[in-house]
Amino acid sequence: VFAEPTEEATSKYICVDAHPEDHMAHCVDSDATGRFLQSGSLRRSLLTSASACYNINVHECECADARCGKELCSISGGIWTDECPGECTCEPNASSNCHFNGLSEEERTDENCPDTCDFIPKPTPPKAKPPHAGDIGLPGWDVAMSGACRGGTEFTDKVNGKYTNSGGSGPTGTLTQKECADACLDEPTCVGYAHSTAWCIIYGLEIHDNAAGQWTADNHEATEITGTKANPMYICVTGPPHASVSDSDKGASAGSKHSYKLMMVTTLSILSITASFM
Repeated sequence: VFAEPTEEATSKYICVDAHPEDHMAHCVDSDATGRFLQSGSLRRSLLTSASACYNINVHECECADARCGKELCSISGGIWTDECPGECTCEPNASSNCHFNGLSEEERTDENCPDTCDFIPKPTPPKAKPPHAGDIGLPGWDVAMSGACRGGTEFTDKVNGKYTNSGGSGPTGTLTQKECADACLDEPTCVGYAHSTAWCIIYGLEIHDNAAGQWTADNHEATEITGTKANPMYICVTGPPHASVSDSDKGASAGSKHSYKLMMVTTLSILSITASFM
């Protein structure tokens, strides 16, 4: 089941179903290009439609290619209606020379579309997104999440940071996951990183200010990672095990206590030995 085509004039998508010409290139009238991109299934629906163009000047229903469909009919001053008797099997602008009728898929080229017409190349499939190989499980980090890191309550906000696809030891010079994680640890305010086969992105407050060399700044208001945007090419890892000042203080304090205990034990031992000779 297919929904109605989008009315979004700037849409880059057309509805593709089982019609054998949907995946092919097209040649259309210049003033029909927008309508074609908005409703790729228009021609097919008209082939079995009982609607026709009602000519209000002569009060007759007309089934003509030049007035086929609601928009073409309206442009000509008519009314496209399903109250006309019989069936209309017209095809929009079929009488125009802006078409590829009878041509094979290989022959549907820009060169075979007249200069007064618009050539619309065949739809291209979306770019393949090879999935991430998987988290290598670096110690101290949170479990990796699938997808690109995002912020906000709806996980839609891009997070402040910087990114690179070079300067690493990966197969094509990209950063490995460990190198990407280490780059995050080098930034005191880093809250996490995203890693793919091509890119390393590290996130955190004011990190975009430190973009130098192979790094590119990516300035955004959000500074915390709250979730991910679905993308199998990426993993998002949070919880960087930064070494804190408090941890160092704790270590120093523990060492001081140990030294104090050792000094007291030594002192008591000396006093005990001295007392035995008195």
